[in-house]
Amino acid sequence: MSALVSFVISQAISFLILYLVLFSLYWWLWGEYKDNFKKWQNWPTLAEYWDAHPESRTRTGTRCYRCGSAHIRFQHFTKSHDGMLIHKCRQCQTTLYRSAYSSTRTA
Repeated sequence: MSALVSFVISQAISFLILYLVLFSLYWWLWGEYKDNFKKWQNWPTLAEYWDAHPESRTRTGTRCYRCGSAHIRFQHFTKSHDGMLIHKCRQCQTTLYRSAYSSTRTA
Protein backbone atom coordinates (compact mmCIF):
# COMPACT_ATOMS: atom_id res chain seq x y z
CA MET A 1 0.00 0.00 0.00
CA SER A 2 2.81 2.47 0.78
CA ALA A 3 4.37 1.85 -2.65
CA LEU A 4 1.09 2.87 -4.27
CA VAL A 5 0.84 6.00 -2.12
CA SER A 6 4.41 7.04 -2.88
CA PHE A 7 3.79 6.42 -6.61
CA VAL A 8 0.65 8.59 -6.56
CA ILE A 9 2.45 11.34 -4.65
CA SER A 10 5.40 11.31 -7.07
CA GLN A 11 3.04 11.49 -10.05
CA ALA A 12 1.13 14.37 -8.46
CA ILE A 13 4.38 16.25 -7.85
CA SER A 14 5.46 15.64 -11.46
CA PHE A 15 2.16 16.99 -12.79
CA LEU A 16 2.38 19.99 -10.47
CA ILE A 17 5.90 20.80 -11.67
CA LEU A 18 4.81 20.41 -15.31
CA TYR A 19 1.82 22.67 -14.69
CA LEU A 20 4.00 25.34 -13.06
CA VAL A 21 6.51 25.25 -15.92
CA LEU A 22 3.78 25.55 -18.57
CA PHE A 23 1.99 28.30 -16.68
CA SER A 24 5.25 30.23 -16.29
CA LEU A 25 5.95 29.88 -20.01
CA TYR A 26 2.45 31.12 -20.85
CA TRP A 27 2.79 34.06 -18.46
CA TRP A 28 6.16 35.03 -19.94
CA LEU A 29 4.90 34.84 -23.54
CA TRP A 30 1.79 36.86 -22.70
CA GLY A 31 3.97 39.52 -21.06
CA GLU A 32 6.19 39.69 -24.15
CA TYR A 33 3.15 40.10 -26.38
CA LYS A 34 1.71 42.87 -24.21
CA ASP A 35 5.06 44.70 -24.16
CA ASN A 36 5.38 44.45 -27.94
CA PHE A 37 1.81 45.63 -28.40
CA LYS A 38 2.46 48.70 -26.24
CA LYS A 39 5.63 49.52 -28.22
CA TRP A 40 3.75 49.06 -31.50
CA GLN A 41 0.95 51.36 -30.32
CA ASN A 42 3.46 54.15 -29.71
CA TRP A 43 3.86 54.58 -33.48
CA PRO A 44 1.17 56.73 -35.14
CA THR A 45 -1.47 55.30 -37.46
CA LEU A 46 -1.51 56.47 -41.08
CA ALA A 47 -4.18 59.09 -40.31
CA GLU A 48 -2.17 60.36 -37.35
CA TYR A 49 0.98 60.42 -39.50
CA TRP A 50 -0.78 62.49 -42.16
CA ASP A 51 -2.10 64.87 -39.49
CA ALA A 52 1.40 65.36 -38.09
CA HIS A 53 3.04 65.63 -41.55
CA PRO A 54 0.48 66.93 -44.07
CA GLU A 55 3.18 67.46 -46.70
CA SER A 56 3.77 63.70 -46.81
CA ARG A 57 0.30 62.98 -48.20
CA THR A 58 0.21 62.89 -51.99
CA ARG A 59 -2.32 61.93 -54.68
CA THR A 60 -0.54 58.64 -55.22
CA GLY A 61 0.19 57.68 -51.61
CA THR A 62 2.53 58.65 -48.83
CA ARG A 63 6.01 60.11 -48.72
CA CYS A 64 8.64 60.07 -46.00
CA TYR A 65 8.53 63.29 -43.99
CA ARG A 66 12.29 63.16 -43.49
CA CYS A 67 13.75 62.61 -46.96
CA GLY A 68 10.69 62.88 -49.24
CA SER A 69 11.04 59.39 -50.71
CA ALA A 70 7.86 57.66 -51.91
CA HIS A 71 9.41 54.21 -51.45
CA ILE A 72 7.87 52.88 -48.27
CA ARG A 73 8.01 49.27 -47.18
CA PHE A 74 6.25 47.45 -44.42
CA GLN A 75 7.56 44.80 -42.11
CA HIS A 76 6.16 42.72 -39.31
CA PHE A 77 6.79 44.34 -35.95
CA THR A 78 7.46 40.97 -34.33
CA LYS A 79 8.68 37.71 -35.78
CA SER A 80 5.41 35.97 -34.95
CA HIS A 81 3.46 37.54 -37.86
CA ASP A 82 0.65 38.56 -35.53
CA GLY A 83 -0.79 41.29 -37.74
CA MET A 84 1.20 44.23 -36.36
CA LEU A 85 3.03 46.06 -39.14
CA ILE A 86 5.30 49.07 -39.20
CA HIS A 87 6.02 51.10 -42.32
CA LYS A 88 9.53 52.36 -43.00
CA CYS A 89 11.14 54.55 -45.62
CA ARG A 90 13.36 52.45 -47.89
CA GLN A 91 15.81 55.28 -48.40
CA CYS A 92 16.51 56.64 -44.91
CA GLN A 93 15.09 53.72 -42.84
CA THR A 94 12.87 56.06 -40.76
CA THR A 95 9.90 54.31 -39.17
CA LEU A 96 6.84 56.29 -40.25
CA TYR A 97 3.62 54.69 -39.03
CA ARG A 98 1.91 51.47 -38.01
CA SER A 99 -0.93 49.41 -39.43
CA ALA A 100 -2.57 46.08 -38.77
CA TYR A 101 -4.15 43.29 -40.72
CA SER A 102 -6.33 40.38 -39.82
CA SER A 103 -4.71 37.00 -40.29
CA THR A 104 -8.04 35.19 -40.63
CA ARG A 105 -8.85 33.92 -44.09
CA THR A 106 -12.26 33.50 -45.61
CA ALA A 107 -12.93 30.89 -48.26
